Amino acid sequence: MNFERIVNSKFYNFLSTLYNYVIINMIWFFLSFIGLGIFTIFPATLCVYILINTYLNEQDFAIFKTFFKVFGKIYWKAQKVFIVFFMIGIILYFNVRIYYFQVVNQITFINSIGFWITCIIILIYFLALIQVFYIFLYFPEYKTFKTIKFAFLMAIGYLFSSLLILILTIAAFFVIFLYPILFPLIFIILISALTYVSLILIKPKYQKILPNKKALDVFDFSE
Repeated sequence: MNFERIVNSKFYNFLSTLYNYVIINMIWFFLSFIGLGIFTIFPATLCVYILINTYLNEQDFAIFKTFFKVFGKIYWKAQKVFIVFFMIGIILYFNVRIYYFQVVNQITFINSIGFWITCIIILIYFLALIQVFYIFLYFPEYKTFKTIKFAFLMAIGYLFSSLLILILTIAAFFVIFLYPILFPLIFIILISALTYVSLILIKPKYQKILPNKKALDVFDFSE
């Protein structure tokens, strides 16, 4: 009886959830590391979203087997989206550098406007990087460019929620790099925690506009 009470207690459920999130985060770090970041970080992060979304639905599954199974099935689709985002990011980076040096060397109205417009586009770009995971969750049937288009649209549509997640993410990494002793958190729990917070804040907004549409979970990959 005491054992059942412990297993069903909120504290035990918290520890169990924390353990699951830590394991998910460690697998994410491992896959991101062996793929040198650019080859695996985006598909691995999408897997984190899918797995944690499943846990939020209070469904249980085998973490290791499921993570790698989902990773294998979504890899190429996710990686194609990442490549396009990566190319857009490079273009924006060089664009803002050009405008910056023009503004430094010669301040003109056109240069200033071009610089600040590019900065706004870069901000929307990062907000779209947050929203793209929700487009994957709710519209897995979308092709690469349609996924990216809707990610940018939803970044503007859910501007404040996306901005809040971006600020929290930047703040978390800033604190970790400010205090190197916290660096192991990236390996242990950080990505899972940020994903959890993101899902808690943004997923209800999608549920409100898509009441009859279920977000992708691990059981959609069972066949």
